[in-house]
Amino acid sequence: MDQFESNKRNIALKIFNNGMNYMKIHNYKDALVQFKNTISLYPDFFAAYFNRGIVYLKQEQWEKAANDFLRTVTINPAHTSAYNNLACSYYNMNMYNKALENYYKALSLNSKNENTYVNIGAVLFKLERYDEVLDNLNKAISIKPYLDISYFNRGEVYERLGLHHE
Repeated sequence: MDQFESNKRNIALKIFNNGMNYMKIHNYKDALVQFKNTISLYPDFFAAYFNRGIVYLKQEQWEKAANDFLRTVTINPAHTSAYNNLACSYYNMNMYNKALENYYKALSLNSKNENTYVNIGAVLFKLERYDEVLDNLNKAISIKPYLDISYFNRGEVYERLGLHHE
């Protein structure tokens, strides 16, 4: 990398850090500007796409979020959180099969993330695939026994199935 490219990357990193600081104080408008500027200087900086996607999620701009998470995993195919957030974007756009596809991709990269199992359960619940919901919630509980949401969701499934005694 020549000096010019090195300087450009360092400037992009400083701008990115400004964006992260704006995110910390919930100033999403300025964070978006900083991430956009980072990307214009350094188009392969996957963390800028990822964090801009997070801002879009917080603003419920699901399609924009999905596009940024897709770009993140294109640059860095091992970015588990990007797959989880991409799935979340698809879920919120009622694209349940795409959500499942990306949650399963996240699991293939990290099978010990209890939240991914809970989220898969939420998608499967929407699809009324209750036995699979229970399987995923039980996996989440086996990883993290004190994860309250897993027990709550499991109770919802039991109630839906008429299994009130479980």
